[in-house]
Amino acid sequence: MVAQTVLYVVIAAPSAVCLCLIGIGTLAVCMILAIRPWDGNVSRDYSWSVTSPYPMFWAGTWMARAASYIQMLKPGPLRAIEIATAYVMSQVLFMIVNLGIPDLLLSGPRTADDLAANIGPHVHPDRLARILDFAAAVGMVNRKKISGNARKDRKAAATPHANGFATAAAAAAADGCRGADAPASDGAMSQLKVGLLEARSSKTVLAVDPSDQDLAAAGMPSSSSSGRGPLYVYSLSATSACLTSESPVCCADMVKMFEDRSQEFACLSEAMRDGKIPFEVFSGGKLFWQHIAENPSAAKTFDLAMAQINNLGGKAVAAKYPFNKFETVIDVAGGVGGFLREIMIRHKKPCGVLFDQQGQIERAEKLWAHDTIYQPHAHRVQLVAGDVFDVSTIPPPPSSSSGKVAYILRNILHDW
Repeated sequence: MVAQTVLYVVIAAPSAVCLCLIGIGTLAVCMILAIRPWDGNVSRDYSWSVTSPYPMFWAGTWMARAASYIQMLKPGPLRAIEIATAYVMSQVLFMIVNLGIPDLLLSGPRTADDLAANIGPHVHPDRLARILDFAAAVGMVNRKKISGNARKDRKAAATPHANGFATAAAAAAADGCRGADAPASDGAMSQLKVGLLEARSSKTVLAVDPSDQDLAAAGMPSSSSSGRGPLYVYSLSATSACLTSESPVCCADMVKMFEDRSQEFACLSEAMRDGKIPFEVFSGGKLFWQHIAENPSAAKTFDLAMAQINNLGGKAVAAKYPFNKFETVIDVAGGVGGFLREIMIRHKKPCGVLFDQQGQIERAEKLWAHDTIYQPHAHRVQLVAGDVFDVSTIPPPPSSSSGKVAYILRNILHDW
């Protein structure tokens, strides 16, 4: 008996632990390959993650939670400093979105000089390069080092390359021997862009990730007009790809909304000390919804952000859930009705009721009456104004309804 116990402890237990570790490792690799944080493909759609089988969804959730626990294993002072400076990361993300950098990178890798020239005449390439270096360090964009050696440039210019790069190299060489930071001629840069487009159309690697030799041969300018250190080109990562206008999961307007909301949190200490709400301190006594009603720009950003939530799973939920078993679907605090529209598009049986505050409903009326996506389904949707904090104003099931009624409370429980 003792020998069997010892044998179990010595052989069976370690084997079981090893099998568990192998299983966890295999699952981790599969999740990383599915997420691909380095992949800047703008056509990726993450809606599969919402409707994935429960074991996979559960595993992914626990892996994300484990990653957050690992962060807490750092020494206390380091963790405190990281949390205190986290605003830097969000501000850099806000800048990238506001300057339209993701859309500028749709055409392929670019230097800081090229990006600065396209953003505006007063943008300093060196300062932009420093910010983009930070953004690359945290995965907002991808960064690749390119050659800045003039001798290598001349040697590469004599080497033929496919997909239009040889033409660009010859044009760059025609400019003469330039220093590492001297910009290429307009002709060379134009031919480089042609080569990049040709490479993109033929789906070669050069268009997405050109080699150092190819970029140097093309005479691309440095990432810094002041010549600071190595030269880099920047391209889309998985994070910046979903901030482009062409992405099916675009969340750029959500980022802009969070930029607006971030300002109120600067008043958190004062609000807590004085027993007030942070937004009241920030806005001079107004509540959020009053601010939205009086500020058309903020209202537009908020509405667009709420519509983009559908890109992050709303469309998949509307398509997969059997809403046809209901006769009426009431979307409580449904904004201007983006999610309700998705339900109406995919399910022909139920009628819809959109319930929200007066300002939201007024904007929704214009949208459902004139927008080409909303208007075809407007005859099935009733718009009702009220207050989600006043139960008496929440619409009851329509009197004509004899079937099942669904009440949807989506992304609003935090309001309580």
